[in-house]
Amino acid sequence: MQKLTLTMVAAVLGIGSITTGTIDHKLNRAITIDSLGACQGISYQNGRIFLYGDREVGMIREFKLENDSLVYLHKEYKLTQNGQDIINHPTGIAYNNDRGPTFIGNSIRLNAAGSQWRAVIYNVNWKGLLKTGTLDGNLINTIEDDACIQGTRPEYVKYNNKWYVATADYGDHGNEVRLYDPEKLAKAKSTKEPGVLYKKFTCTP
Repeated sequence: MQKLTLTMVAAVLGIGSITTGTIDHKLNRAITIDSLGACQGISYQNGRIFLYGDREVGMIREFKLENDSLVYLHKEYKLTQNGQDIINHPTGIAYNNDRGPTFIGNSIRLNAAGSQWRAVIYNVNWKGLLKTGTLDGNLINTIEDDACIQGTRPEYVKYNNKWYVATADYGDHGNEVRLYDPEKLAKAKSTKEPGVLYKKFTCTP
């Protein structure tokens, strides 16, 4: 079971005061979410709340917010294809309504020390995934995030009136935020392909 703090929900919903680059918040209570594995994050979509984690397979479960509680809606989506675990450690859902493709990130640890990673971004048919409950017929493209240093966590951001897919490393050195062109990313096999990366800048873990 994984403990999830409601401050994560508050951040997704835009709750809390923002002051000069910092977010002021306090922890009111914690919730334990079962049957999800290690919860990696929340995707808030037009009033719908999706939590994703790494149970025996990569997993997304749908919830609704009632007062200060998350209520499970008995809907789960397995990130499998033909019964095989494809996105075993989902680390981000980049969803932008109908304004662009939907991407799911996967960070795969290659050694016990955590110094070697394989990062993959998947272009998925989001509506199809929610309808069928698996990636069968809904996995459009697999993209190696070769431009990353350690791990990937894709999310849509708006910069200069244009939407980009932002992702970032979270290791102990050399971390960057990178902005990818979503249309070029959707068709790429690697994030190092020309035109996929728009901008990058260094950041802390």
